[in-house]
Amino acid sequence: MDERIIREPLCTGQATVTVEEIRYRGFWQETETVTYAADRPGIAILLRGQGEWTRHGQYQTVEKNQYFAVGTGSETTFWAHKGTELLFLALITGRTFSGEDTLAYTVPTGLGRQSLAAIQKEISKRSPGYEAACKRYAQIFLLELSRYGRMPTCFCPKEQDAIAQDIREYIDGHFREKILITEIMERNGLSRAEINQAFYDAYGCTPMQYYHQRRVQEGKRLLEQTDMPIREIAKRIGFCSNSHFVPAFKKYMKMTPHQYRRQYRERKARKMQEENRQMELSDYLTG
Repeated sequence: MDERIIREPLCTGQATVTVEEIRYRGFWQETETVTYAADRPGIAILLRGQGEWTRHGQYQTVEKNQYFAVGTGSETTFWAHKGTELLFLALITGRTFSGEDTLAYTVPTGLGRQSLAAIQKEISKRSPGYEAACKRYAQIFLLELSRYGRMPTCFCPKEQDAIAQDIREYIDGHFREKILITEIMERNGLSRAEINQAFYDAYGCTPMQYYHQRRVQEGKRLLEQTDMPIREIAKRIGFCSNSHFVPAFKKYMKMTPHQYRRQYRERKARKMQEENRQMELSDYLTG
């Protein structure tokens, strides 16, 4: 694993979020991990490859051009696949966290991705002045997140749009049931366009996209923590049959529930083997 660190503050221009440090990591072994402290807020962005992060035992797969919040009140561990490149922006937010954030966000196209590509190029070449250049590109990236409503929700003000907050809480409490957008419209007395815009501005996706993501997240939890048959998991989270659950899961995870469970157990077994090897080595060296 190689690492480059760029320090010194960077202001977004809105005095709401400041970059304290830029940290690049390249993972070149079969599997490697990095752990972020609970009190160190930031955004981890995948420039290349794939990996999974875990917080409170909950896993989330992240792919190229996706990012996730870390340091939101609990320790976060990232498992990187071989060939993965990760960029971490340590933030000074100037506000308390609004809670855990379990979503994987997609980097906006255009300047958002162009700025990351530029940072990657600067770090690779390390020409004179590359630190200053990276700061400028990171500033553009954060401004793009704010512009398109893609800032992780835990870094957003607590006084978020009340409509979006109400919709999210409603979905969180009813995602195992069949929810229609018309129900949400009637509940809030707004049009489909108004509801979608309010929710997208707050969370970077529509209410129905969040509803489907929430179901898949619960499916992942049950696949990881239970031996429940997949058809039972499908029913538990509100799908009428396994034939509906499998394609919905594959749409977000790029693999079937069976493949996900197998890969999760293989990763867990490898992690336990590595921990046992480390313990045996420690015992040998101290013995």
